[in-house]
Amino acid sequence: MTVNPTTSTTYTVTGTTLEGCTGTAEVTVTVHPLPTITATATPSRNLPWSKCRTHSKF
Repeated sequence: MTVNPTTSTTYTVTGTTLEGCTGTAEVTVTVHPLPTITATATPSRNLPWSKCRTHSKF
């Protein structure tokens, strides 16, 4: 079984044997809101990089 809850949900499963014995299990899936992130950049510096270079060493 695959589940994709959008809100926190409790799932309960009950099983029964051929003899009539039952067992129950329960699990709660907690759904947290997506985090909000903010990315900022500092002004770039002039690096001694040549357009013709093929390696990353400065």
